[in-house]
Amino acid sequence: FEIEQDLGRKFPKLKTCPVIADIRDADRIDRVFGLYRPDVAFHAAAHKHVPL
Repeated sequence: FEIEQDLGRKFPKLKTCPVIADIRDADRIDRVFGLYRPDVAFHAAAHKHVPL
């Protein structure tokens, strides 16, 4: 949630779509990437400990 808010403040024209998924679930990841076709994806499991 905080990452989405921060990106929205810093880059108001940036189109984002936050998704919660288990990176180990290959089928889910394939569906998400197929649906949204992102240019960039952030794996934010450690976002509380690692600055992005």
